[in-house]
Amino acid sequence: MSTEETATAELRSEADAVVFERMRTAAFIILAALPLYVLTDHLLQPPRLALLDLLKGVLAFASLAVIGVSRRRRFRSYARPLGVGYVLVISSTSCVSSIVTAQYAPHVFMTVMVVLCTMALVPWGEVFQAAAVFVALSSIFVSIYGVTGDLRVFVGYPGVVLLVLASASIYMARVLEQTRNALAQENAERERAQQALREEAATAAALARVAEQLIADVSGPTLLQRLTELTTKVIECDCSWTAL
Repeated sequence: MSTEETATAELRSEADAVVFERMRTAAFIILAALPLYVLTDHLLQPPRLALLDLLKGVLAFASLAVIGVSRRRRFRSYARPLGVGYVLVISSTSCVSSIVTAQYAPHVFMTVMVVLCTMALVPWGEVFQAAAVFVALSSIFVSIYGVTGDLRVFVGYPGVVLLVLASASIYMARVLEQTRNALAQENAERERAQQALREEAATAAALARVAEQLIADVSGPTLLQRLTELTTKVIECDCSWTAL
């Protein structure tokens, strides 16, 4: 594997680690917020309360699974598809809850927040951002249709806003990914340049030591032997020959 390919693999691994970190953060936030939603459900007593409790149980189980899986390094390469899967679980449970309670507005707000957060905080590029946007927008369509029975609400400014939001989030995810890649490449090139400078400095220092010791023994009968010994030591080899 070339140096460039190695750097690319390391960059992707680091990005996947960040994706898992963001997923864990989201899972902890959801687990902290779920009791508030459960309490609200039991205070308002919406229809089919048992189904709402079941949906929140599914979301809690998925969040706990995300926390557990994201701590294991062997699953890191699957971070991005798992992230989209987590968005699917969040969007689906919220969508069904909105239909049961006949209130789609909270679901729309939550979905927009998810799209913006994944765009700004999750380094997974435009492909997985597009997948997350598709899941989120699909859940909005299903939620509104399930509550109102039609999709006329999207005719006009609401539809334009959602289209702009989706397009902008995918574009910004692409720009941020390119920026991260450019910065990582710049850091890798800087590290290679610094390593080359360190090697040149070490070589110059070694040559200076050799010259100093040879000058001190320039008139001695063991000059060639001493030169051979110093050469072997400096270049770290088993043996060397000096020819005149």
